[in-house]
Amino acid sequence: MNHGTVTYWADISLHDTTEEIAEALRRSRTRDLARVSDQLRLVSGIVRRKYRLVRWGFWLLLLALVATLMAVSINNLIR
Repeated sequence: MNHGTVTYWADISLHDTTEEIAEALRRSRTRDLARVSDQLRLVSGIVRRKYRLVRWGFWLLLLALVATLMAVSINNLIR
C-alpha cells in the first residue's frame, strides 16, 4: 500500500484533487524520488508518442479525404 504517496503513475488516479496529488508527491519526495521521476518520464514519453500519432492520424485522414474526393470527381468526369 502506498499510504498516500505516489510510487506508480496509476496512484495519481486515486486522488480527487490537485492538492491531494501535490501532497502525495511531497510525501513521496523523501521516500522514492528516483522511482517517481522515472514513472513521470515514462508516462511523459507515452503521452508524447500518443499525441504525435494522433497528429499523424489526422493528417492521414485529411489525405484520405482529399484522395476520395479526387477519385469521385475524376469518376464523374469520365462518365
